[in-house]
Amino acid sequence: MLKTFKTYNRILTCALSVSVFGIAIADQLPGVYVDNPELIPPLVEIPAGCVETGTMLMNDRGILPGEVCVEGFAMTQYEIRYAEFEHFLADRASPAAMSSVLFKNTGDLAMFPVTEISWFEAMEYAIWLSNKTGRTFRLPTEEEWEYAARAGMGFGAQYSWGNQPDPDAAHCLDCSTHSDSDASLPSGQFAPNAFGLYDMHGNVAEWTIGCYHGQDEVLQRNRGGRQLTTCRIGVVRGGSWRSHQQNITFWVRSAQESTKPAVDVGFRLLMETP
Repeated sequence: MLKTFKTYNRILTCALSVSVFGIAIADQLPGVYVDNPELIPPLVEIPAGCVETGTMLMNDRGILPGEVCVEGFAMTQYEIRYAEFEHFLADRASPAAMSSVLFKNTGDLAMFPVTEISWFEAMEYAIWLSNKTGRTFRLPTEEEWEYAARAGMGFGAQYSWGNQPDPDAAHCLDCSTHSDSDASLPSGQFAPNAFGLYDMHGNVAEWTIGCYHGQDEVLQRNRGGRQLTTCRIGVVRGGSWRSHQQNITFWVRSAQESTKPAVDVGFRLLMETP
């Protein structure tokens, strides 16, 4: 299974690379919104509200405490999985890139979170999904991500289940249940948080809209006919299967180069609501 998973990731990455260079010019043409609700991943409604985020710990991977208030939005219940991402690839990639191997190898991998996706590629999928459905999808900000992850858990809480590590509550490096696994697991193997979101701790780290450093080099890329701007070093949240338990807490921030995919980095999307 692990060999198939890695092979599938390589094929997917190759197909995506071809699609990016194959459609850049066409995507600059005016698009037509088409209502395709079947393309929308499972969503959870996140109510508006305020919560204390950050940490008092003297740690350069956290942020200082502060109250965050957000408007209501919807968020994908799971990290974006191959089952959802394949619609994007099938629609965007050239026929030469979409070999039958891509679909023959899926099997149970359809429920695995997509990984080896850069920040720009994640945003390109969000733009594509927005154009296809008439809704507005994007990556969450760090504040929106932590608000959704906490799901009402107050300041000082470390995890959605409480303050103490629980080896049977997430997939991480020293979580005993699956600590011998050197890859992600299918989504939804552990209990969701109070909002109904799965895998906000561990499994794969998740891209956000944010800069790891206050001052950083700015990068620009054209994706989906739009000019996207972000920092050279972006922020992923939630930790992954390669993280220790102390690094999958609500507040831990991890640095990741925005143009570089990683085997343990994926994403989930926010859908703006009226």
